[in-house]
Amino acid sequence: MNKIKEKNFRIEPKEELSKLLLDGYRESHDVQFFEGHWGHLVYIDTEPKQVIIGSIWSRKIDMELNFCKILKEIEPSNLQELLLLVTTYPRYPQTVWQTDLTLNKVNDKIDLLLQETNGWIVYDHQLLQLLQMTTKCSYEEANTIRKRSNAKHQDAFDKISNIKVDGEDLKNIIRSRLKFGLTFSPNYEAAYRLFIHLNRK
Repeated sequence: MNKIKEKNFRIEPKEELSKLLLDGYRESHDVQFFEGHWGHLVYIDTEPKQVIIGSIWSRKIDMELNFCKILKEIEPSNLQELLLLVTTYPRYPQTVWQTDLTLNKVNDKIDLLLQETNGWIVYDHQLLQLLQMTTKCSYEEANTIRKRSNAKHQDAFDKISNIKVDGEDLKNIIRSRLKFGLTFSPNYEAAYRLFIHLNRK
């Protein structure tokens, strides 16, 4: 089986991994701007190589490369766990799938909404649905609050400061349940690519 590899590197346009990473940015960015920045790739070592995760930073971030180590602890057929890993890595903590017994139940609807991530708000759609469910606001209004909360703007929480859910402030529920301090758009494409690779006979 082809191996999954992971690397951090300085972006140089003629270097093979840099080209592989930049290909995913060409449609929406002027990739010349990224020269000298730092790249990070998790990829399947095939020809042509298949990128699972690719990201760019303006400075080198000192972190342990442990994608493959974490992957060994996940059942290959569990698409839900693979989705969480590829969406949140490198922030993905190995404890994310362990139920946190300190989290009190909110109510049946909200607990069901957050069930896929053990009670935590991780994905954009979870926060959007939670806001719409409890404030009756439109999708556009909920999305504005989500974006503002991800950017740490107090006004996003001020807009929901008077909303209560079974006696508990919605603002406090959101603040206590944001596992990573922000939300992520689920990376379905990468999760499916990884799932197919791991389950190929």
